Amino acid sequence: MKLQGKVALITGGGTGIGRALALALAQEGAHLVVTGRRLEPLQEVAKRIGASGGQVRLMSGDVALAGDARRMVEECLGAFGRLDVLVNNA
Repeated sequence: MKLQGKVALITGGGTGIGRALALALAQEGAHLVVTGRRLEPLQEVAKRIGASGGQVRLMSGDVALAGDARRMVEECLGAFGRLDVLVNNA
C-alpha cells in the first residue's frame, strides 16, 4: 500500500473524480477527510471506504467559503494529527 498511514483531505469527494480519488487513496491505505457540499454522497463514499476497513471522516461544507475551508483542515488535524495530501478537487 503506497499511502499506508498518510492522511489526505479531498474536497468535492462525494461524486465524480473526487469520489474516485477518495476510493483509490483509501485502497492505497490513506486515512481520509472527505468533504463536499452535499452530505448524502459523502455518506455513500464513507460507507464504501469503511466496508473495506479504511478510516474516513466526513465534513459537509463549501471550500469557497474561508470558514468552511479552515474547518476542513481543522477536522483533518483533529482527527488524524496531520495532513500529508491535499486534493483540491472542488
